[in-house]
Amino acid sequence: MCKWITSFLADRSIKVVVDGACSDYKPINAGVPQGSVLGPLLFILYSNDLPEYAEQNLTLFADDSTITVPCKNINTYEYDINNSLKTIMKWLSHNNLKINLSKTKVIHFSQRKHDNSKLIIQYNNYNIAEVESTRFFGLEIDEKLNWKSHIRTLCKNISKSAYALGILYSIICTDGLLTAYYVTVETYLRYGVIFWGNSCDCCLSVCSD
Repeated sequence: MCKWITSFLADRSIKVVVDGACSDYKPINAGVPQGSVLGPLLFILYSNDLPEYAEQNLTLFADDSTITVPCKNINTYEYDINNSLKTIMKWLSHNNLKINLSKTKVIHFSQRKHDNSKLIIQYNNYNIAEVESTRFFGLEIDEKLNWKSHIRTLCKNISKSAYALGILYSIICTDGLLTAYYVTVETYLRYGVIFWGNSCDCCLSVCSD
């Protein structure tokens, strides 16, 4: 089995073609072939021990990672987050992996009102942005977990789809219109509805806005 996987990964090369101009082939010394059946599975196996290495609770989904740091002591909260980030970065360095810091966000979940001071989360003098809401596996989550941001985004997307469906109404049959509805509206409404679907007060508040 190991020899079979080795033969799948070894002696691969890559070239770049732009406007008909082609570069020379360059050897690939690390990584898995994108678009392959085995690629995602091999990556998951490769990074499977990361949660055991992390000092805090870490959730993995494909190549997305989320660290959850509980605020046990407000005075050491910022330090705990920075220390957890350093631990993850150390593991990545040892395993020849890199993180996109520009896509890395910090969000502070709390039902209480906290002051406007932002957490200073850094790695190699790069500041990690602290945000009030962020996209997470197709859902827009906010620091209060009241789903207002997600529902507001959902309403905007559905509004655009409704406009397109209005145009299609006069030029395609009912079956075609239903297909377009399921693709552009129904899928968005059903996705993650088990989480945000019970936010009735929130839905009414956003709609009234």
